Amino acid sequence: MRLRSRFNLWLGAVLALGVAAAGTVTYGLLHRDARDQVVQTASLLMAAAEATRSYTTEFIKPHLDQRLDVEFLPQTVPAFAATETIIALRKQFPEFTYKEAVLNPTNPRDRTSDWEADIVNIFRADTARTQIVGERSQGPMQALYFAKPIKISNPTCLTCHSTAATAPASMIKLYGEANGFGWKQDEIIGAQIVTVPLSFADKAADRTFAILLGAFVLLALLALGTGNLLLGKTGPSAAR
Repeated sequence: MRLRSRFNLWLGAVLALGVAAAGTVTYGLLHRDARDQVVQTASLLMAAAEATRSYTTEFIKPHLDQRLDVEFLPQTVPAFAATETIIALRKQFPEFTYKEAVLNPTNPRDRTSDWEADIVNIFRADTARTQIVGERSQGPMQALYFAKPIKISNPTCLTCHSTAATAPASMIKLYGEANGFGWKQDEIIGAQIVTVPLSFADKAADRTFAILLGAFVLLALLALGTGNLLLGKTGPSAAR
């Protein structure tokens, strides 16, 4: 076998293995980074919801609670305020979702679906757990969800949710007395759940990977061509 043929065979094999190894590592890193970015986005949405909850509790609720005897205002409920805030945000980012998923909610829209109930029950079984991050199918897309437990840590919550008999009459008039009662102090009654699609991040990672893989292949071909050029300059005898 001529030297040039052996050279091309061995160098080509080494370069092919190098491109394959670099591609495998790069693909994994890009998709891991894409997932980390999605988790960060979900964390920001969760932080926005929690900030809205805190603001409502500290600055809104104290001023509107005095109207409970006349009218129940959902705006005083931290969960309602957080949900409405994210609904407003979804006008610009409809692919994001947020839900205050509760096993026995006052507002029917907050009732858990089957998979949300599973998350809540995980928190109830392990009260030391502070968050869950996972993936699930959301229609035709794969989505990442980020969940935190909803725990009754503020005793004032029980004013409305211990029994229907002690709840404000204005709340009963609005929501009825069938749901949202029987809650207990320090009980985990639900979960805040943010859902963010993975498809956008995955597509961006795939585009970057395609560019980098093309660059790897181009460099390999350049190295192979340069090697052949240098080999040719050594003279005809060396290329045999």
